Amino acid sequence: MHVHLARAVDDPLFSDFARSLPAGVTTSHGDDAPPETEVLVMGFPSPDVLGSLSHLKTVVIPFAGLVPTAREALLGRPDLAVYNLHHNAAATAEKAIELLLAATKDTLHHDQAMRESGWAPRFEQCNALELDGRKALVVGFGEIGKRVAAVLAAMGMQVSVFRRNGQMSPYPTFPASELLSKAPTADVLLVCAPLTPETAGLVSREVINGLPTSAVVVNVGRGAIIDEGALYEALKERRIHGAGLDVWWHYPKQGETCDPSIFDFASLPNVVMSPHCGGTVLDTEPKRLGALSVLVTKLHQGTGLPAQVDVVAGY
Repeated sequence: MHVHLARAVDDPLFSDFARSLPAGVTTSHGDDAPPETEVLVMGFPSPDVLGSLSHLKTVVIPFAGLVPTAREALLGRPDLAVYNLHHNAAATAEKAIELLLAATKDTLHHDQAMRESGWAPRFEQCNALELDGRKALVVGFGEIGKRVAAVLAAMGMQVSVFRRNGQMSPYPTFPASELLSKAPTADVLLVCAPLTPETAGLVSREVINGLPTSAVVVNVGRGAIIDEGALYEALKERRIHGAGLDVWWHYPKQGETCDPSIFDFASLPNVVMSPHCGGTVLDTEPKRLGALSVLVTKLHQGTGLPAQVDVVAGY
């Protein structure tokens, strides 16, 4: 079995990864995959790349979910097994909790005041919310959503989850189609779902307009799951309490910059913003390669494999 990583990896990391694999597995990395490649590790595979590898059997997307271009390419190759890596689920869940706490505890305002030797927040009307006893709706119950729900429950929140087809979970569980009817009960709406044809626009204008004024929206899934304009308007008009956003509607190319939205979220004092770095920590790459090593070993042995990505569903 030959495994090719479609980007360059630092030599020490790649050497450690190669040594961790069982005998009979060979590896390479960089722009050009050799013709003997059976397992391609690539986040954005194109039809040309997929078609050029006659021995290809498996594609590993080295993060959660499928970007739309990858999904389109893989729809044309139903013969290929497709897997995700979930090495960054814990880090992303922690980012979700960080954004929630920052947005509900007025953290940025307090920090800025103290940096200017200002004690005013101590004597002003408090805008912080206590989360204990409040209701949280978690959209998406994969590796990230499960961790987030457990933390919220441990904090004393009443947790409900929304997942594909409403399969059972340890919490009250509903299909996505019921999100609109449940929105008025949400003190926290926390999006952990991947972007798929089913989830695009799921948190619609109607859902946002149905939230109570106490609501805080947190998104660590994908920007396009939430109606961009509706969220901005609700925040600007103070129809909801606040938001914490790590994912956006527009992204720059490497080394460039751009506005993350056509709306000026940066001007709003009730938004905590993060540049889609929730899954990134100091040792992200070793964790990614460690998860890849486990998956490749299972592929080689043919046992204990995780569920494949449903390319049609997009996750």
